[in-house]
Amino acid sequence: MPLLIPAQCQSEVCLPGSWLACDTVSIHTAPDGAARAIGSLTRHEVFEVVGASTRVLSAGIVRVTRDVRRTSASGPYQFFAGDTVYVLDHRGEGFFNVWHQGRLVRDVEVFWPGRAWSGFEIAADVLQEPTTEFWLNIVTRPGLRGWLLENERMLNPLARTQEPTPRSSTPVPVVLTTVCPS
Repeated sequence: MPLLIPAQCQSEVCLPGSWLACDTVSIHTAPDGAARAIGSLTRHEVFEVVGASTRVLSAGIVRVTRDVRRTSASGPYQFFAGDTVYVLDHRGEGFFNVWHQGRLVRDVEVFWPGRAWSGFEIAADVLQEPTTEFWLNIVTRPGLRGWLLENERMLNPLARTQEPTPRSSTPVPVVLTTVCPS
């Protein structure tokens, strides 16, 4: 560890488009707090989010308690009682990337208990929670490219492009009326 996983940047934590800095935020050359700072954003400065990555500092560990079949990005996937599953990152809406039996399994529906979700079939015990950082790949209005550590108290989405609906093939701009807390 650490492991860097590119994010799809369409989930509730990463909305591509215009964002607002609500505090002074350092811009880094890479998605790593130890990477060189190349600039900063100040309160009320607008910037564009163009991508994101999750930096996994330590994987979560889940022990499967009974056989369970789950969907994944590559189709149905089987976990067996006694298996150890390493939870890497949360993709959003109850789906995770995990490491199982020497391979990356993408977008597995959760089957272990958690603080932030409920209503899922439970077939595992959590031995260790994952430790992750979520980094936004950004471009400032003057054109500086870099990475910001996402922090709800510091950054707020202003606008994004909503995916086309079945009735329309054109993406729709969405403006969010977000202001920085006092």
